[in-house]
Amino acid sequence: GNGGIVLEGPVDALKLTYPVGETPLGRMAAGAAYVAVAGGFKDYVEFRKTGPPAGDRSAVLGAQNHLHAGLLNLDVRPGRGLTLQPYLLKAFDTGQYGDPDLNLDKDFDVTTTPRDGDFEPMWLGVALSGKAGDLSYSGDLIYLGGTFTRSRDLSAYALMLRGDQRLGAVGPLASLSVGLEFGRGSGNTAEEKLSRTGDVNDFIGLFLCRERRKFGNIFSEDLRAGFFLADSSLANVTFLRAILDFEPVAHVKVNASVARLWTTEAVFRGWGPVGDWSRGASVTTSKTRDIGWEVDLNLDFPIRKRLRGFAELGYFIPGAVYRLARGGQPRPALEIVVGSEFEF
Repeated sequence: GNGGIVLEGPVDALKLTYPVGETPLGRMAAGAAYVAVAGGFKDYVEFRKTGPPAGDRSAVLGAQNHLHAGLLNLDVRPGRGLTLQPYLLKAFDTGQYGDPDLNLDKDFDVTTTPRDGDFEPMWLGVALSGKAGDLSYSGDLIYLGGTFTRSRDLSAYALMLRGDQRLGAVGPLASLSVGLEFGRGSGNTAEEKLSRTGDVNDFIGLFLCRERRKFGNIFSEDLRAGFFLADSSLANVTFLRAILDFEPVAHVKVNASVARLWTTEAVFRGWGPVGDWSRGASVTTSKTRDIGWEVDLNLDFPIRKRLRGFAELGYFIPGAVYRLARGGQPRPALEIVVGSEFEF
């Protein structure tokens, strides 16, 4: 697909691609892959030393977690500037109780939602991307089914749509473009999150790494990072983001955006978008969908030949979803990252 929504990261895989050639639907290629999925924790010793949770994910390296996946996909190009990529990704769980814990409930506790050999989700999706004149666009539509555990099925969806219009030089600004991005991931109701029964409607990916698809510098980067095994920053999240790109001077690139975020299903105030270990301590039964606002600014500029600098700034204004236990509003979050990198 367009990257980082269902599967992205350092997984061991073997993929075969066959160039079908010209068909009535356009030029086509077909692919099939086997994926050895990481993500099973041998233990939580490091996480318990200063937490929970704390530490890092080194406990999963080398773990024989008996989790596999198969991928079937097509790459169809019906015309110039348009690509369609339908795919089916299915996980197969050959593990049992006592094998590395998959931490499906994100509480870093092997005794809750224990490994039962029935984590077998299936993603059916299509990714599209194209260009028409100065307009470029992309989209991902995904349905998630299968089983989460022996007692709970999966029934979820996600979609992300984006369009960018290139305006060219406008006044003193070069390479000006404006864009709009919309994303929505299904979620469970507040009562379902509390009971942890019935179908799992919170959208998840199979395995996502640091290079996953993000839509800002704070919420989808840190607050609801949504990466590693069986997680997603789109879980019970809906957002709309306006984007502006331009070059104020030659070779200096500026990317600015403003995003409004809501939960897809209403949650209890102060509990966060999903019902994992990160939920707040609020005891109110009052509900909300207000996640907050985010403003981001990214700069990319040359320093010397083959050396570029960058700066990433984010400002997140939390909404009632993050209301404090005593009823007050949490302070906004500010993030500034500055660095440089060599180009080879």
